[in-house]
Amino acid sequence: MSATAMQYRAFLAVVFAALAVALAPIIVAGIRGESLPSGLIDIADKSVVAFAGLLGTIGALLFRQNATDQARAETQSKTLDTVRDAIAAQPPGRPAGTPGDPVSVEEV
Repeated sequence: MSATAMQYRAFLAVVFAALAVALAPIIVAGIRGESLPSGLIDIADKSVVAFAGLLGTIGALLFRQNATDQARAETQSKTLDTVRDAIAAQPPGRPAGTPGDPVSVEEV
């Protein structure tokens, strides 16, 4: 498994764990059939909001780009531009490689 796939799995596990911890009191009360006091709902709401900020920070740290990634992206972009320029610079009289305009007419 690649490092990126492991990062995604770890991040999703943290998301699931945070939501489970924040919503556990509401889920347990729902299973028991008890009514929920408004204070408990407020606390769960604040917990989810706090965990959302925390998870945003963790996600930003896990999936940020470093200088090497940025350099690779720039190099790849330059390479693709060079290939496009080379294709555009081909002389128009060259064979297309289609059945009507074959590249090679020699019989082997």
